[in-house]
Amino acid sequence: MGTCRSAMHLAALMLTVFHLPLRIVHLAAAMSDPYTSPQFTAVPSDLIVAGGQTATLQCGVSGEPPPSVAWFREGGGEVTSGGRYTVSSTSGELTVSGVELSDEGSYYCVASNAVGSVRSLSASLQLAGMALATNPPITYIDVRWFSLYIDGKESC
Repeated sequence: MGTCRSAMHLAALMLTVFHLPLRIVHLAAAMSDPYTSPQFTAVPSDLIVAGGQTATLQCGVSGEPPPSVAWFREGGGEVTSGGRYTVSSTSGELTVSGVELSDEGSYYCVASNAVGSVRSLSASLQLAGMALATNPPITYIDVRWFSLYIDGKESC
C-alpha cells in the first residue's frame, strides 16, 4: 500500500512539471499581442504669453492600448481640469485660460497605458514682459540743479 501512495505522489509531481512549460508558452503567446508602450508624437515646449491670454501646452502620444495623459507642475503636483485649467483626454493638451503670474513655472506630462509609462521633459510657462513689471514705476523726478540755456546763453 505504501508503494502505491508514493507512485501517485510522483505522478502528480510529474504532471505539474509537464504543465509548467505549457503555461510559460501560453504567457509568451499572450505577450506577443500588438500592445505598445506610450510614445510621444508631440512634446511640450516653452511658452511666453501675455497676462490674461490662453496658453496651450502640447502632449501628443501614441500606443496600444491608447495611453492616458496626466500633467504635472514641477514642485506642485498633478494639474487636473478645473477652474482655468483644462486637460484634454483626447489630445493630451493642457490649456490655461487667463494666464497670470501664479501660473508661471515648469510643466511636464506623463503618458501611461497597460504596457508602461513615459515622462516628457519639462516646458516653462512665462508671462511676457514680467521682468519689466517687477521694477517700480518712476513716480517723480528729483531735480536739484539745472541750467536753462536760451539762445546759447545761460539763464537762471
